[in-house]
Amino acid sequence: MAKERSSNQIFVGYPWKTYCAHWEKILTEVHKRSPLHFVAIGRQPGQPAAQLLTRILQTIDRSSAAFFDASAGNPNVALEYGYARAALDESAIYLFRDENATGATGPGSPIISDLAGAIATQYALNDSRLKEAIEAIAKAHPYFKRFDRFCRQRRYKGGTRRLLVRILR
Repeated sequence: MAKERSSNQIFVGYPWKTYCAHWEKILTEVHKRSPLHFVAIGRQPGQPAAQLLTRILQTIDRSSAAFFDASAGNPNVALEYGYARAALDESAIYLFRDENATGATGPGSPIISDLAGAIATQYALNDSRLKEAIEAIAKAHPYFKRFDRFCRQRRYKGGTRRLLVRILR
C-alpha cells in the first residue's frame, strides 16, 4: 500500500533540548508567510521512547520534505535523517548545522559519520542565515510555488494571502 504524503508538510528534526526555542522562533516567523506546514516532534514527559520514534517515522512518511539540524552530532537526529533519506527523495532533504555547536568530541566536531558526506548549511544561533536558508528552501518547494502562482494570478496580496495561508495550514 502506497504511503499518502501531505504535499505541504515538512518534517523538522533538531536536538530538542538545546535548539527547540531557536527553531520554534524561526519556524513561527516563516509560518506567517508560507503555506507550508512545518512539523517538529519532541518527547513529552512520560512518553515512551518507542512511541516517540513511531510518531516521528510516521510523520516523516507523511511529509514531502524534511529539514535536519545535525548540530553537536545528535544521534536521534542522525537516525531520523537516515530514515528520511530512505523514505523521501534525496532532493527533499535539507541539513543544517550550528557552526559553534560542541559535540561529544569537542568544538567543531564533524557531523556523525553517516552524515559526513552530506552538504550542510552552516549557521550560528545569533545570525539570520538559518532563517534565510529555510525561507529560500520553502520558496523553492513545489507546493509553495503553486500557491504563489495562484495568488499572483488572482492578485491576492497582504491580508487575503495571509488568510489563505491560515486556511491551508
